[in-house]
Amino acid sequence: MVSSSSSTPLTDFFNSFWAAVDGRALSSLERSTTAAAFLSSLLECLVFFVKRIWNDTVDHTALFLGIQMQGVAQVDKERELRVLVGEQFRRIWEGLTSKRLRADHSAAGTLVAQNLVSLRHIDGGRHFFNVPGAGPLTM
Repeated sequence: MVSSSSSTPLTDFFNSFWAAVDGRALSSLERSTTAAAFLSSLLECLVFFVKRIWNDTVDHTALFLGIQMQGVAQVDKERELRVLVGEQFRRIWEGLTSKRLRADHSAAGTLVAQNLVSLRHIDGGRHFFNVPGAGPLTM
């Protein structure tokens, strides 16, 4: 079976995003605007990488996901991408509810909804809306 390490190029990439929140780099007079820009960038990157991996070859998928051996099956991509999507949306939710990420609620809701729709278009809503531990998401 294919195995991946706990630290992959993609998790490192997204951890770098969250380091800005944890390090309070987004603290400014225009916190709400800055947080919305952060959230927009994070979600655009998430959708970009998910789409790229979903449609890419086995070799590139293994590289993105940090998988040690070649021959990644489609089902492995699905599992890895569901975990990635679930983790990022969990962190977004926690950031917003804990107020570490102080985006306007309306703007944050709009950004999250737009990007959920974008994810749904990648696979027709069959896979990314079954996030482990969260039950199926529907729109």
